[in-house]
Amino acid sequence: MVRSPLAGSATLLLMSTLAMPATAQTTQTPRSGASVPGRLTLPAQSDPMATRQPGTPMPPPLVDPQTGRPVDARGQPMGVANTAVDAAPSGDAISVPAYIPLPSGSTQQTEVPTARVADRALSALRLPGETVLTRRRPGYDAPGLRVGGMVVRPYIDAGLAYDANVYAEENPRTDVFAHILGGFDATSDWGRHRAVLSGFIRRREYARYTSENTTTYRVVTAGRYDATSHISFTSEASHQRIQLERSAVEEVSSLALPSIYDLTSGQLGTRIEYGSTRLTATGGVARTEFRDNRSLAGQITDQRFRTFTGYSGEARIEHDVWGTRAVYGQLNVERRRFDLAEARQRSNADVYTLTAGLRGALTQLIRGHAGVGVIRVDFQEPSAPSITGLTFDTQLDWLVRERTTISLSGSREVRTAAQQDARAALFTNVTLSASEEVRRNLILTLGLRQQWTTYVNDIRRASLTGVTLGANWLLDRHWTIKPLISYLRRTDRGFNLDLGPEDGQVAVSATYRF
Repeated sequence: MVRSPLAGSATLLLMSTLAMPATAQTTQTPRSGASVPGRLTLPAQSDPMATRQPGTPMPPPLVDPQTGRPVDARGQPMGVANTAVDAAPSGDAISVPAYIPLPSGSTQQTEVPTARVADRALSALRLPGETVLTRRRPGYDAPGLRVGGMVVRPYIDAGLAYDANVYAEENPRTDVFAHILGGFDATSDWGRHRAVLSGFIRRREYARYTSENTTTYRVVTAGRYDATSHISFTSEASHQRIQLERSAVEEVSSLALPSIYDLTSGQLGTRIEYGSTRLTATGGVARTEFRDNRSLAGQITDQRFRTFTGYSGEARIEHDVWGTRAVYGQLNVERRRFDLAEARQRSNADVYTLTAGLRGALTQLIRGHAGVGVIRVDFQEPSAPSITGLTFDTQLDWLVRERTTISLSGSREVRTAAQQDARAALFTNVTLSASEEVRRNLILTLGLRQQWTTYVNDIRRASLTGVTLGANWLLDRHWTIKPLISYLRRTDRGFNLDLGPEDGQVAVSATYRF
């Protein structure tokens, strides 16, 4: 299934990684006789990928003859600020919000794990056993607030983090940041039908590199109307502001500010159950709108080449076999239509994904779904060749024992890329995590993730490896403490400089749930 750039997995709940930008210092830059406090000034490096014409050879990298490290045209080490460079931003300063929900210490784009109302297949199968992270814990579960037929669960989260490489560069700079988040989840408690409403807003503040100070938010509403015992109708709508992490493998680019976009989506669907067979059909539209950024010299860089509207449809059939298992086949279609004329010619495409697999209790101890299939991308430009390849969509939980759960998730999809001359990129993500309930109120989670981005009809490649160790320490029904340690390395190939920036982060946060 082709997802928006937002798509994430519940197993990434503790898979936090890090904020990574590009060399910065805060100065006062005069404009029209007035001084503007906190204006970002960066070395006047340029992004060679933004100006290179397709097919032209890469220029040789500049390196220090003694150290072998990358240097700029003046011989200065890349990533080291030069106070002699005075950026002259054009236009007004841009407000830079960001999307950084849970885990609270993270600067990675993730999702608060909220089950989609449109998919009841796993819950309807009444699978045996529970994972460590989803298990109810009487005495530690927040009671919530009952409002009529709804149960509302507000929460507040705050924390501190140390970031070892703020800008995802070869010569790292360190900083600390604080965040505060407020949100809620509300679900209906009715015998029939269902309604869900959730949202949050989060503010992050860096101590030194204030270019990374950001605000993000999200609101989601969903519902299910049970027309009969066999037919139901679903709806879902959301609006959110999202920040892509600096280390993202589709974000290999020299930009002064974090990449920000707004995602607005809506969908309608229906589900028909006939004995042991279920048919599901959904259709929707999503608007992905990137905000302008700034170059390292301070000029505004138009990011509208990444803005597009996606029209999607999904059809799935499932049939129960062997008790709590079901075989399924699924077809997803998405029409991506970009705004700018140049982007329309280069990137307009129709994406088809056909998968089949098994879901439910696959064995006595393994539950979830595993599907493989084919993905095809047909570009609107006649001269652009189509792309056909293998894809997969997997989410498995292995209940090793009552106190141990091992989870595996993975997917392959099409995403936009930060470079203007790139049609698109095939993005592959695999995550493995293990959760151990050391005590009833203490859960440790070790996570490994590997990501790859392959640019379409291009030599460029990027990969990322991350390791995270975190904990959930439930003090009582309201308070949770979450320490976190993480390491990440990204490898870039085929760009102007083949680099491998590394980052580490140590964080701790506290959550109060009403």
